[in-house]
Amino acid sequence: MTMQNSENITPATDEPVDVLGLQEFRDRSMMILGWTAVPFLFPFFIIHFIENRYILACLALALMLILSANSFSIFKRKKQLAPFWLFYIVLLMLLLYLIHAMGPDTLFWCFPILFAMGFVTERIIARTLTAISLLILIPFSFYISTFEFASRFVLTLCMNCFFSDILVGYLINLHEKLSGMAVHDPLTNALNRRKLDVYLTEAIEETKRGFGPASLLSLDIDHFKSVNDTHGHEVGDGVLKAVANILHKNQRRLDHVFRIGGEEFLILLRNTKLENAITKAESLRISVEENDLVTGQNLTVSLGVASYKEGETSNEWLARADVNLYEAKNLGRNRVYPEKL
Repeated sequence: MTMQNSENITPATDEPVDVLGLQEFRDRSMMILGWTAVPFLFPFFIIHFIENRYILACLALALMLILSANSFSIFKRKKQLAPFWLFYIVLLMLLLYLIHAMGPDTLFWCFPILFAMGFVTERIIARTLTAISLLILIPFSFYISTFEFASRFVLTLCMNCFFSDILVGYLINLHEKLSGMAVHDPLTNALNRRKLDVYLTEAIEETKRGFGPASLLSLDIDHFKSVNDTHGHEVGDGVLKAVANILHKNQRRLDHVFRIGGEEFLILLRNTKLENAITKAESLRISVEENDLVTGQNLTVSLGVASYKEGETSNEWLARADVNLYEAKNLGRNRVYPEKL
């Protein structure tokens, strides 16, 4: 026996990428940068102040204050106090004045600064600031040094920025893939339990704020064990993929599909009244029944429907959906419960 209609699973394209870990990494990098740079900048500030280089001293002091405030804010409040562009403008002004005052050898400080930019702020900001920096540094380097030295500097600086951007892009793509794997079931591409509590809490808050009701559909594949026992687990996996594909194809952008165990799925319908959720559940039941998913076996599903009730917790809401699912099974399977209001 083989599966039919075993098209590839349709990805849930409306799911946002989980970038929290990436932002935490950037914030942590800024915090570490602040703690390590301030002790380095302080003697720099003292020396230039004593030697009457007041502009350099003031720029170093401003940079220390921004870094210290940011690091302390990240440590205490988990967020940056000053935007990165403000920090970078002061840093660039300090760098340009330092190059002008100390000579071309200080141009080499541009390499680590521009290389690290993509690791401490969003990519679009890093690219914008890098482009601005290059537009300033390239003519400036030719102005303060020989053509031969400036040419080598510009070439290596551009290569440094280019490969840094490639590396950052690769790390971001890798993070997005890993984030997606962490919250999606690898077999069906439905969301897993990691995201369930988050989206249920969001739906409850939206309901409390008057954005409309929310409903849950608890779905279970009828007699799924017999599919595995009769046709094998490979066909069983194909059935799970096919059912998930039907759910995804009938999914609105504001809905979410979860696989919460074995052959059981959960669909969160935002801004959906109970009667509309029942109609949706019946439509899904018919769609599965009408698809000849397994040769020689009529595959069906049972669904329990529950709309959120004021004052419920997410667990109580889930429990009611499960109770209605079991009621649908007790009444003979291949049905929706409640069938109507």
